[in-house]
Amino acid sequence: MKIKEIQLRTRNLGAIATFYHQQLGFKIQEESADTISFKSGSNTITFIATDKVTHPYHFAFNIPSGSIRECYEFFKDKLEFIPNIEDESIHPPIYDFVNWKAEALYFYDPDHNILEFIAREPIQCPLNGTFGYHDILYVSEMGIVNDGCMSYAKMIKERYGMEAFSRSVGRDEFYTMGDDEGLLILAKQDRIWYATDFKAEKQASRIIFEHLGKTHEIITNS
Repeated sequence: MKIKEIQLRTRNLGAIATFYHQQLGFKIQEESADTISFKSGSNTITFIATDKVTHPYHFAFNIPSGSIRECYEFFKDKLEFIPNIEDESIHPPIYDFVNWKAEALYFYDPDHNILEFIAREPIQCPLNGTFGYHDILYVSEMGIVNDGCMSYAKMIKERYGMEAFSRSVGRDEFYTMGDDEGLLILAKQDRIWYATDFKAEKQASRIIFEHLGKTHEIITNS
């Protein structure tokens, strides 16, 4: 599965624009009074202004395999990484997801959206030279909050033919679907987002993705 675009809501469009353009180095694709779109590697992130209350989204970016420490060194003066909740003495605060064959760093944007850099061993895309902004490959995960993950996962499979992620055990509180290139992270309402104190809350979003040769979209509501 490949994510083509995610569309999110924000109450802080100006701060979001500055963060993604200056601190993450994303190029602005389109901009208007109430929307802004960024080129996030090979896909797109669009933020749409709203005056409604928003809650944190969770999404992740794939980076070259084996490059998590180089990523940290490049961004350590640009971003404030979230301490490792398993052991705050770990520095850099890298999470080693053995079952997923991946390493990750977490951080927030100005809306306290929970962002993640993740280097996956199965994605054989080695770092070529010194790590830089261009090594953010694409959005590879997008969180969807729902009332029960098992039934939501069943709907996703029936509608789009998408299977559960092979290296994760599905539960009603948390379920992953897709593969290393693109994952839907299903979280039950009020479950705590990993690495944070934030509860998962339903949010308006649009996820455009490609799977089995077809382009689909999922629209969620708050």
